[in-house]
Amino acid sequence: MPVYVAVEVVGLKEAFKELNSFDKKLRRQITRDYKAIVEPIAADARAAIGQIDESAGRPMSGWQRNWNPAHKRKKQWIKKQPRDKFTEQVRIAALNMGVDPLMSARASGAIFPWDNDPAKRMIKAKINTKQPRQFAGAMRNLQIFTLSWLGAANEIFEMAGRESSGKTPQGRRMIATLNQRYGKPGRILWNSYEKNREHVDKELVKLVERVMAAVNRKAIFTQNGKVR
Repeated sequence: MPVYVAVEVVGLKEAFKELNSFDKKLRRQITRDYKAIVEPIAADARAAIGQIDESAGRPMSGWQRNWNPAHKRKKQWIKKQPRDKFTEQVRIAALNMGVDPLMSARASGAIFPWDNDPAKRMIKAKINTKQPRQFAGAMRNLQIFTLSWLGAANEIFEMAGRESSGKTPQGRRMIATLNQRYGKPGRILWNSYEKNREHVDKELVKLVERVMAAVNRKAIFTQNGKVR
């Protein structure tokens, strides 16, 4: 469940599929152009990450520790393994956001320690042309233009406290510390998008119109910025 800024569209994926069938060169150029459009957001986000407690390379006490909940553990670890305060803080914050720390660790190797440089490299721009599908009661792959900040630790930093202020004393303390030092949820990527919103949105409209014109379709924009 990566943190991302996205533009939700309806009908544009079919246009991309059609474009790819007869002009792969233009399709690849569209991807390059999209990455150039959102690069100011990514650059601002990377700069903000670089300013996070540069002397220690971590956002708060405890995040410099090694923590891999999947290492030599069974799945029952989430419920049965005794935990110290730091582990409980991170686990509760992650679960509140819908992130399974065990599965995230299996995918990435470990959640902590935090390191600014890898965190910067986890900001990824992508055009998602997968068809929407329903999974676990929700529609997936609705977004087409995405700018993601991948990684469980980055998700926790960016969004901890969005759904609640914490369900345990440890979780509440961690969220309160993040809020005090770095602001409310949406601390890096979303704030960077807000700074560049006007320019990026304007250029995305132009990009969508280029794609639709290439396949002889007309882009109709709603008040919410969606394309039909």
